[in-house]
Amino acid sequence: MQLKWRKTEGTQAEKPKEIDTTASPFCVYLRKNIQQETKEQQDGDSITVWTYEEAALTLKEYAQYQKELADCNSLSQQELVENNLVVMGAIADSFEQQITAEGNQFIIMGAIAEMFESIMDAIANINTTT
Repeated sequence: MQLKWRKTEGTQAEKPKEIDTTASPFCVYLRKNIQQETKEQQDGDSITVWTYEEAALTLKEYAQYQKELADCNSLSQQELVENNLVVMGAIADSFEQQITAEGNQFIIMGAIAEMFESIMDAIANINTTT
């Protein structure tokens, strides 16, 4: 559904609702980019207004709009779950690689320790034979 947004100003005391189902019995107002501004009037006084973009939907159009949003949200959630599964798989792969790397480090450290012991034994043998 294509929404027709128009720039609007209002002098409501409170911030206008993003979805207003009570202002009219015949339509629903959707609002976005709601901002409060102070404007100077012709008499020099200042007035506080709300500026926003607004789309008016009939009750039937609003029901269709809600259905389309629900469809989009469930698709988005499904895509999000699938993306999360891919990320979780990548994290699991990364952990496996890290565990393998740590295992390799232990093997290397063990080999270095054995080489060090062999060198120390060789040095000790040299010292005892001389």
